[in-house]
Amino acid sequence: MKALGGGASFKRAAMVAALLALPVVIYFQTGRFGLIALDDYDYIPNNPLVNGGLTPEGIIGAFTTAPESYWAPVLWLSYMADFSLWGKNFGAMHLVNLFFFALSVPLLFVFLEKTTKDEWRSFWAAMLWGVHPLRVESVAWVSERKDILAGFFFLLALLAYARRKESGKSGLGWPLLLFSLLGLISKPVLVVLPVALLLIDFWPLGIMRKKGEILPLVREKGPLFGLCALFVAITLYTQLATNPWAPENTLQTAITGFGGYFKYLARTFFPSPDILLEVAGYSTTASAALGSAALTAIIGVSIAAWRFRGRVPVLLFGWLWFLLILFPNSAVVSAGLQKYADRFTYLPHIGLLAALVWLCGDSLGKRREGRVALGALAALAVALLAARSYATASYWKDSTTLFTRADEVSGWQNSLAKHSLAVECAMSGRPRKALDYFREVERLDPCYPLLNYNIALLFAANGRPEDALRQLSAKACPYDDPGGDRLALDLKRKIEESMAKGER
Repeated sequence: MKALGGGASFKRAAMVAALLALPVVIYFQTGRFGLIALDDYDYIPNNPLVNGGLTPEGIIGAFTTAPESYWAPVLWLSYMADFSLWGKNFGAMHLVNLFFFALSVPLLFVFLEKTTKDEWRSFWAAMLWGVHPLRVESVAWVSERKDILAGFFFLLALLAYARRKESGKSGLGWPLLLFSLLGLISKPVLVVLPVALLLIDFWPLGIMRKKGEILPLVREKGPLFGLCALFVAITLYTQLATNPWAPENTLQTAITGFGGYFKYLARTFFPSPDILLEVAGYSTTASAALGSAALTAIIGVSIAAWRFRGRVPVLLFGWLWFLLILFPNSAVVSAGLQKYADRFTYLPHIGLLAALVWLCGDSLGKRREGRVALGALAALAVALLAARSYATASYWKDSTTLFTRADEVSGWQNSLAKHSLAVECAMSGRPRKALDYFREVERLDPCYPLLNYNIALLFAANGRPEDALRQLSAKACPYDDPGGDRLALDLKRKIEESMAKGER
């Protein structure tokens, strides 16, 4: 018996080691990477809140201010700690992302194994989640540490909930509430947590199916719903009221957004080497029609999954998890520069991939031959996905490599990529090349957020104040850009004051 127990312990330890090791193999290369010219410089070295390291004033500021329209105290504190520990060693900052991500993968395994009692399926589900190329954006982009931190605390909250239920105690317990709060102040996307817990009550815990009651389970999570409602209100204020490029949400844009669900499904099952960094496009009649078709398909699949909820509960669990956990970041509700991004699948993929593994196991794994074949296929899938992730991560080494690739895969029509290349050129002392990129952005999308202001700022910074004023007066976009217009007025005033002093 001791030998058997020792063998089981060794197998489990080997599984955990593999789940830790493979993400490190894929992403250790990021320790040599720098920052990119999209959010990174504004979030980190140019952010006065964090670039002084951990100080009493900085810690207070993390909780009382919202840099970059983002109230995320744990995120800002983590960057302060980076500066205190490594200074401007940006490679080390990348490795902090990797550290928390590498821990998250075995955490997912432990949670799934505890709630399903199926070790091998839990292993493959966690492994597929950890090596999938849609994780690259979250891990290899220092600014997206908020994904990594929020996901880490999300998994700890799920594990705390599973242990609470296993103990038979009522209520949520303080560990769950603590991890929930830490996750919410890392990234408010964790407002989906109470919904995730209800889905777990359905499968794999089966509480909802056994008792046949939903309201007591909803009431149990009342404190968590209240906490999440507070963070929804904070996020709506900071992201929509103060964010200069918060897009308008209309019925047409919402309907168009439903097509995004199938875009993510396609990238899940057929991951491509594309870099999905592009600005939110404008909704058209054609895109709305495609969105309507997607909505119809979503309703159809949902009805089918509901009908089979008794025989195949994991199907309904996986489908609803994907739909509901993705919803705050779906293109149905737009609250930022991008409608679609790989990082938005970070939490939705957990339930989707777990459901996929269990469905395959239920369908083909009843006989020994089927289990062996499935294991071989899973290993092959992991190897192929890991190789694709490694190659995709290599593009994130610097702005030029990343955004040139993003522009290339879009047929050289990517305004976000060109704008980021312009910013990189401006910061590296190549104003003429920066202006060329800005003009290309102007041609592709004259209403790109802050574009007019950034071109004028480039002129002003390079001793061309008259050109800067002409740029500010020759706005090409017919629509308002509240943030950009406000900055433009302030820049115009400063240039005119400087010119007046020069004349005197």
